[in-house]
Amino acid sequence: MMIGKLKKEDLLLYKELIDDCFGSSNDISVYEKEYKENSNVNIIVLKADGKIVASITYIEINLFTYSNQPCVELFNVATLTSYRRKGFNEKIMDYILKEIKEKGYNSVYMTCLESAKTAHEFYEKMGFEKMDSRKYYKKI
Repeated sequence: MMIGKLKKEDLLLYKELIDDCFGSSNDISVYEKEYKENSNVNIIVLKADGKIVASITYIEINLFTYSNQPCVELFNVATLTSYRRKGFNEKIMDYILKEIKEKGYNSVYMTCLESAKTAHEFYEKMGFEKMDSRKYYKKI
């Protein structure tokens, strides 16, 4: 088992994970075009059995407007269906939380679908608290 930043040569494995978790994703050419090794977007993956079995993407928000900043926002928390409830989520989340704390961030945020009850249970088990806020969206 290995946890670390997504490597360009593993983009197809990453796409397979995202397709499994979310039903579909972008074409591999989009992943290849958008992949950057040095950006404020970090894709951390957990590899086992020759596959990427879990990943978490996070973006660093380096604002100082509020006392909870700078902060990190998590996205695409994903685990292959056949690897769920086997401790992989805990391992990668522990890794991420340690990494961002060492980088000096004060807080971590994420958005989760209201219907994803199992995910809510996991996040709360990991110490996250549900907030009284609503996320808005507008496609432009």
